[in-house]
Amino acid sequence: MKRSLFTLVILVSWNPYSRLAAQTTETLSVGASPTPIYASINGYFGVLYENSTNPAATFVVTPSQANGTQVLPTTVSIGAAYVFSRSTGFPFNPGELLGYVQATAAGPFNFILVQYANAPNAPQVSAVRCPTGLAVSQINPDGTTQCGGGLGPLAQWDPVLNATVFTAPGTWSAPVWFTNSNSYAQQTHAGTEFLENTDGQFEIVTLENSYIKALLNLDTDGNIALYGANGGGIATDASGRTCLAGNNGSCWNVAFAVDGPLVNYQGVATKGGDGMPVILYGGTSPQVGNFGPFTMYTTPASGYTSNGLFRFSGYVVATSPATGATAQVRIDYVDASGANHQDTGPAVPLGTVGAMIPFSFILQSAPSSAINISVLTTNTPVYNISGTIEAL
Repeated sequence: MKRSLFTLVILVSWNPYSRLAAQTTETLSVGASPTPIYASINGYFGVLYENSTNPAATFVVTPSQANGTQVLPTTVSIGAAYVFSRSTGFPFNPGELLGYVQATAAGPFNFILVQYANAPNAPQVSAVRCPTGLAVSQINPDGTTQCGGGLGPLAQWDPVLNATVFTAPGTWSAPVWFTNSNSYAQQTHAGTEFLENTDGQFEIVTLENSYIKALLNLDTDGNIALYGANGGGIATDASGRTCLAGNNGSCWNVAFAVDGPLVNYQGVATKGGDGMPVILYGGTSPQVGNFGPFTMYTTPASGYTSNGLFRFSGYVVATSPATGATAQVRIDYVDASGANHQDTGPAVPLGTVGAMIPFSFILQSAPSSAINISVLTTNTPVYNISGTIEAL
C-alpha cells in the first residue's frame, strides 16, 4: 500500500526557518544539474530553501516517496521553500534519498536543508495548513503554501475556501486527465478530462479515439448540458428553457419554459396553453348497477388547471348478462356559466356481454370545483368502467 503524506499545521512568518528549532542543517550547492538530497537524521519534516537574504534561484524539486518511487517534479519560485514530509510512523532515515534539486539557471546557489525529528511548531503570527491526507510541499515568500507532490503551482491550498485550488494556465485547457493502464484504454486513448475555460466554464469530457463520448458542461453564463454520443441528453439555454433529447446540448427538439409549459416539440413551437395534455386521473373499476357520483378531479383555487380546459374519456363494457339492463354515462361540473353537465344521450342496452358505451367529453371547469362521473342504470347491469381526465 502506498504511504500517504500526513496532514500538518505549521506556523510561519517570512523568513520562518531562522526561528524554528532546527534539528539538523545541511548545506548544498545547487546548479543546473540534478543534485541528490539525502536525509541525515530520523525525521518527518525537512525544509529546503536558498540560503540568501536576496534569493535569486527558481529551482525544481523531484521528490521521492517513502517507497523510493519518484513523483512529478515541482517548480519552486524565487524566495520560496520546498517541504519534504512523511506520514506518522514512517519517518525518513539517515541516508534515505529524499529527491533531487536543480536550479533553472547555471548557479551555483547556496541552499540549506533543515531537518526536523517532528514537524516544527513555533509561536509565529500566521498559520498555514493542508487538507487531510496532504502535506505542505512548498512555502511561498508571502506565507501561502502548496500541498501534495508533483502539482506545482497548478494546485494550492486556499485557507479561505478551505480547499485545494487547481488553477489552469490562462487558456481553455485540461489540468486533469483520468485514464486506465488497461491496454484497451491505452490503445484507444480513452479517458476523461476536466477542462477549465478562461471565464470559469467547467466541462467533464469522456473521449475515445479523440471522439467525445459523453460530456457535462457547467457554464458561468448559467447554462448546463449533459449528453452522450449515442443521442439524448438534457440542457438549458440562454432564456432558461430546459431542453431534452437534443444533439450536443442543442435546444431545438423538446423544450420546457422556466415556469413549466412545453414550448417546443420536434422543432415546432407551441403557441398557447400549457403545450401538452396532462393526465390528471385514470383508472378501471368493476361495477354492478348505478355508480357515482365519483369525483375524478377537483380544480385548484388558482394556478395550473384552476380555470382550464379538460377532456374526459372512457369506456363502459358489460361483463355478465343482465336481461333488460341499460346505462347512461353522465358528468357534472361547474363552468363559467355555473353548474353544468353532459351525458351519452338516452340510455343504451348493456345486458349482453360485450355491449359497450365509449364516451368522450370536452369541458371547461371553474376554480375550486369538482368534476364528477356517474353511471345511471336500469335492471342492474354488470360492467367495467375505465376513464381518464386530461388537462388540455
